Amino acid sequence: MDSLHVVLGATGGAGSAVVRELVARGLPTRALGRKAVPFPEGVDYVRGDATDPATLRRVCKGATVVYHCINVPYAHWERTLPQLAQRVLEACADEGARLVVMDNLYMYGPVEGPITEEAPRRAAGPKGRLRAQLEETFLNAHRERKVDVCIARARRWMVALAGLFSPDLRQVGEVLYQFERPFIVDASKFQRAFGGRVTPHEQAIRETLAAWNGGRSPGTG
Repeated sequence: MDSLHVVLGATGGAGSAVVRELVARGLPTRALGRKAVPFPEGVDYVRGDATDPATLRRVCKGATVVYHCINVPYAHWERTLPQLAQRVLEACADEGARLVVMDNLYMYGPVEGPITEEAPRRAAGPKGRLRAQLEETFLNAHRERKVDVCIARARRWMVALAGLFSPDLRQVGEVLYQFERPFIVDASKFQRAFGGRVTPHEQAIRETLAAWNGGRSPGTG
């Protein structure tokens, strides 16, 4: 199979969006997730746990590009994510696959002015410091030419809003500074390279509430 794209964490928000985009582009796609959910025709969906080394190696077999979109509950980050990062890198190195990592902005901490990828890492708490540690793990593999790595970042600014509905998300007080001062991500470099547009906040809020409301628009049902 030519140019096989493998999406880890394919049933989550980021992973499912990556799968849809790959399918829309007509690219051969394999997806790994833990839930029994339907995928577009042609997707090779494997239901399994990415933290199982044998499953991870099997799913990444023959991959050209691997998309690491896996996340775990906040309480499990420290125990799960560092080891998972190493295993994903090993699987990519074995296959000679490129790795695209979906990440957030916790490692930057409180900032003044728009955030760019060159901004200093000044994490405000343990979860931010862990994200900075994971970033170094991936970038070290890239610098040492073990795996070709690209890190994609998105602001998880809906977390506190989602915390109204999910007790697991209420523990992330260390990033509430994002709501206490301007917290702006400079997307100009990305847009110059790839085009596209930034989703307006009003649209993002509306669609997030609809998703948490079971697909219904806020205030209905």
